[in-house]
Amino acid sequence: MIRIFIYLFFLNFSHSLHPLFVNNRYNFKDKDLLNAEKILANYIGHTYSLGVNSGGMALTLSLIAIKNKYNLTNHHPIFTNSFTFNAVPSSIVNANFDPFLLETDEKLLLDLDNLEFHLSNLKMKTPVLLLSYMRGRIPNINKLMTIVKKYNVVLIEDCAHAYGCLWDKKKLGSFGEISIISCQSNKLISTAEGGFILTIDDYLMACSLIASGCYENLYLKHEFLSPSENYINKYKFIIPNFSVRMTPLQGYIFNTQFKNIENTIRKINNNYKYLKSLNSNPYIEYIEQYSNVRPVYDSLQFRIINITQTEFEFYIKTLNELGNYNFQSFISSDNSRFFQNWKFFYNNFSLPNTENNLLNVCDFRIPMDYTLDDLYNLNDNMDRAFYITFISSIYGSTFFGKLYNKN
Repeated sequence: MIRIFIYLFFLNFSHSLHPLFVNNRYNFKDKDLLNAEKILANYIGHTYSLGVNSGGMALTLSLIAIKNKYNLTNHHPIFTNSFTFNAVPSSIVNANFDPFLLETDEKLLLDLDNLEFHLSNLKMKTPVLLLSYMRGRIPNINKLMTIVKKYNVVLIEDCAHAYGCLWDKKKLGSFGEISIISCQSNKLISTAEGGFILTIDDYLMACSLIASGCYENLYLKHEFLSPSENYINKYKFIIPNFSVRMTPLQGYIFNTQFKNIENTIRKINNNYKYLKSLNSNPYIEYIEQYSNVRPVYDSLQFRIINITQTEFEFYIKTLNELGNYNFQSFISSDNSRFFQNWKFFYNNFSLPNTENNLLNVCDFRIPMDYTLDDLYNLNDNMDRAFYITFISSIYGSTFFGKLYNKN
């Protein structure tokens, strides 16, 4: 009874608030979501933008759009990163394709030589690359685009971790036929959940619109971001309706945060530079980006060198205890970013370079509200954890326990 009362209270309360709370995408007077889509399309450099309920679903719909435009069959192999979040290969499986995992280089980037090796050997009619800029790490885009043109690769950009990033002053997400961003809780702009599809292609936008839930003539309400009726009619009753549109409330939240996006990026990058400047430990190696990249350093990856795997695991555990952090190892048995943990498709890939390059790499999402004192303490704890691990490896965990408790 109490639950029913609470539900009715909030239902009535929500109707007295901004109509964003109670209206769906195609039945409201406010233009918050449409404006968010227009702003983002202009920012990245695309004609079209479409808000959906998650970055993962944006990827799935993008793949379904590619599938229909190029008449690809089920189980068509899709090249993608072996180092990425499991939502990326999941989207490939959800679109009834097969992930084809590629090696990862020492900078934690997709190995472009490995990509070209497979392209030259497989000689596919329509090769597709779903490129994930995992942790905002950008491969050599000049080399990538040379390969894309040489082999007629259909490029999908996953910019969940990379919107705001630049390559030679050009925004990531503007190089492929279609791209996506995520607005999940720990992204540069967060709408709690949500994502956007971006493209200049009329066919791809028509497919994405219909799949998102734009049935019958609702595409007309998409106004300035809708392709012509001819493109819509081609796919109108061919593409399944997933009903995954973003809500107007999320559009409103996006617009509010977008106003400060460049200031946010500047603060994030300044914090990272300050943290890096504090490091004087030769065994803690920050993993650098190419000089062509304007990054968005909302996360930290560094490699502990000259250390065993057992010592590294001890280091991670010690560091997390020192500062109540959530540092992770990329190759742990419970990390969703480790390709060997992906059991939802036929995953028999042998990727020795990827495994080797992910060894002893620490991963940490830097909270956006960290102060300079927080960053100073973080660097201090990174150092302390290293020396505690070093002492423990010499004297054993009993000595470490006494030292740790004393300090």
